[in-house]
Amino acid sequence: MPEYSNSQLSKFEECALQYKFLYVDKIKRYEEGIEAFLGQRFHDAMEWLYGERAFRVVPLEELLEYYEKDWAKQWHAEVVIRKEGRTQDDYRLMGRRFIEDYYERHYPFDEGRVLGLEKYIRFPREASPAHMARGSVRCRDEVDAYA
Repeated sequence: MPEYSNSQLSKFEECALQYKFLYVDKIKRYEEGIEAFLGQRFHDAMEWLYGERAFRVVPLEELLEYYEKDWAKQWHAEVVIRKEGRTQDDYRLMGRRFIEDYYERHYPFDEGRVLGLEKYIRFPREASPAHMARGSVRCRDEVDAYA
């Protein structure tokens, strides 16, 4: 039974030909949108934070240092910024603010017990039960860590 991720469905709705190039023809895409890049860096920082949480509470400055190093290490020339007048630095600083806000809201990170960082899920699509949707969710009991 075919399975589709949210990003695949969104890409198809946006442009069926782009969907075909990416997911049917499997043409390698080198370009990465800055929003996706920023989201992945935030995700990486949260994964590291909660991995460390099993042993200690990470100071904010250390978390931000991890984020900055990951940003620099992962940055590549194919990251595309489409918003006119915006720079890499604008997005990097936005990510820092996201991390600072998250940290302030959830410190000392003891709202629940961490069960895992992500869990793969799949379920039938309501609109088309013969097709499965798939994705991953961040796992916690009691509290959503990313709320």
